[in-house]
Amino acid sequence: MRVNSIQFAVTLSELTEALNAGNSDLSQLYSDTLRRIDSQQGSRAKIGRQVLDWLSVTKRPLTIGELCHAIGLQNCGRECSPTQIPSADTILGSCYGLVTQDRQSGQVRLLHYTLLEFLEKQSTFSANDLTVLECCLKCLSSSELSQLTFQSAPSLSFFAAVHMRVLRRLPLVLYAAEHWIDHLSGD
Repeated sequence: MRVNSIQFAVTLSELTEALNAGNSDLSQLYSDTLRRIDSQQGSRAKIGRQVLDWLSVTKRPLTIGELCHAIGLQNCGRECSPTQIPSADTILGSCYGLVTQDRQSGQVRLLHYTLLEFLEKQSTFSANDLTVLECCLKCLSSSELSQLTFQSAPSLSFFAAVHMRVLRRLPLVLYAAEHWIDHLSGD
């Protein structure tokens, strides 16, 4: 019965209430949803799993732009062109409702803390600090960053312009700079 209340919840408050009512049917619901994710066509299944992996090991919530860039980096070489980065709709749609985006902050999170607990118990779950570390290092070693040179003492407005340009091209760069070491140590 509770699975039905979760499946038919139409508002976030209804869904939260149904999830908080107990864990009796949650494992089955999560298992069924993961099977649906895995049965998607093309690369959507892989992207869905990668999104869940990322959101369960990151050290802070990621914005949708950071998450799209992270998945793009994970699936391509060191340099990732904009055409290799999945869209926000693809990221969110490939997870069949197991992730949610806060429209104001743009942050993406797992639907509920019980999902993280469920994923941590799964033998097929591949969340891995090493994968996140590799993507952080790819981002930080990007040619976009290595091409930044300064002939003289730049002005504050110059730094602001460079900062915005880099963030547009490399949305994951701030997360990577702040947290790569955390993923190295596995903390």
